[in-house]
Amino acid sequence: MKIKALVTGLSLALASTFSNAADDIKIYSSIAPEFKEIEPSFNLVLFSSIQSLAKYESNATGVAPLEDGASLADRLASAAQQNIPYLAQATLDNKKEGSDGWLSSSSSSTQLNVSIWNTRSGEKVFSWTEAYGQVSPESLVSKLEYQLPLQLKTSLKEVGHVIQAEKGLVYFDLGAAANVKKGEIFRVFRPGKELLNAKGEPFGALEEQTGIIKVLEVQSTYATAEVLLGRLSIQAEDNVERAKDQNPSAYRGKIVSSLDDKVAISLGKKVGVTEGSYYAVFKDVKNIQDGESFREEVGQIRIEEVEENFSKGRLSLSNHYSLAKAMMNEGDYVEEIEPTRKDQFSVGILNTSILGDASGSIYTFGYQQDSSTQVDLVYRAKVGFGDAFLLSGGVMNSVNHSQNIFYGLDVMYLDGLGANLFLSVDIPTPFAKAMDLNMETGYIMGTNDKYEGVNFNVSIKYPMDMLADL
Repeated sequence: MKIKALVTGLSLALASTFSNAADDIKIYSSIAPEFKEIEPSFNLVLFSSIQSLAKYESNATGVAPLEDGASLADRLASAAQQNIPYLAQATLDNKKEGSDGWLSSSSSSTQLNVSIWNTRSGEKVFSWTEAYGQVSPESLVSKLEYQLPLQLKTSLKEVGHVIQAEKGLVYFDLGAAANVKKGEIFRVFRPGKELLNAKGEPFGALEEQTGIIKVLEVQSTYATAEVLLGRLSIQAEDNVERAKDQNPSAYRGKIVSSLDDKVAISLGKKVGVTEGSYYAVFKDVKNIQDGESFREEVGQIRIEEVEENFSKGRLSLSNHYSLAKAMMNEGDYVEEIEPTRKDQFSVGILNTSILGDASGSIYTFGYQQDSSTQVDLVYRAKVGFGDAFLLSGGVMNSVNHSQNIFYGLDVMYLDGLGANLFLSVDIPTPFAKAMDLNMETGYIMGTNDKYEGVNFNVSIKYPMDMLADL
């Protein structure tokens, strides 16, 4: 009994150890005569595409030809006798009607079919067919090199798609049925720039990675994940695939260089960093255990340039700008955060010529947007109604890199063309995140005498994404 229990326990342990092992698969291909010149390249793409799947792994050295005279039943039986549980078969045909040549026929169509059978049961477990129209052999192979592994993985639920991305969370269409587990890390990507030759023929596409996500919750058919990287770049319909590196620290960037207010970090396009994204800089204060520490945020960086393996940015506006610049050092960790500077919509009232005898009141609606190239610069526009019609547009610049105090100049039309030189102060409110009370005083010049002189404006600023949620 003890020996039997020991054997049973050992069997269960081995089954657990190898339960995720890939199944062996035999691969065959058949290619139309018109494509014989690309047969080696096609077979290489087919073989590597199937090898990229988590479920299957061929122990053979390549692809066998179908032109062996054997029937499908014979091939299935032969594979089963060799203890190969699966068999894949790919056929590349060129169907044409009433044509002397495959390129000259308007009805010519290149078609690829890939099917997989269970050799023991004879059941077809997978089938995929794609028509490519008229395409040159070289272009077809290049296109398949990107498309085929992606299509196979999607059909076998190894690659999913983003359903929705919002506020640092991503919902994607792989769940418990696809063996997704809480805590797993997935990469998010999409087809990038299409490659064309001199004739304009497509040669596939470059892959663009848009982010890294970590699974928080798993349902039967979908999962919810938090964004580790790519808050601005991840979009609905992006592809989702398990990351090769499941260690979260692999996606934790560091400052690699700094000069004055310029900072370079060790994360780039390969992990989904985009221009305009924000990264917080942290210092570890006290170690807890296993690499975990209490930490403090010392500053924020806005990314301005993105390369493959690194990115460059500038220290973001802060009321402790000088202290943040002094405390940031090479080796400090960085982590992507929700952008703290957002496009804003404002509603307020402008009182003109407050020191004069005939003051006026104008209800204003405004919009402001940070410059994409200069951290301190903000563009803005206003329209107003009341005692007169107001239309203005201008720029404002941060005072000593403060995130709350700005000075600037508007060009305006207020019963005449003029300008407004102003000082603006944003006061955070407890009512909602990023909602500010704004107080502004300025001096209007060049318009109607009634409105010239000192003015005072009070308004409430709302983030644009907050309005979108209403």
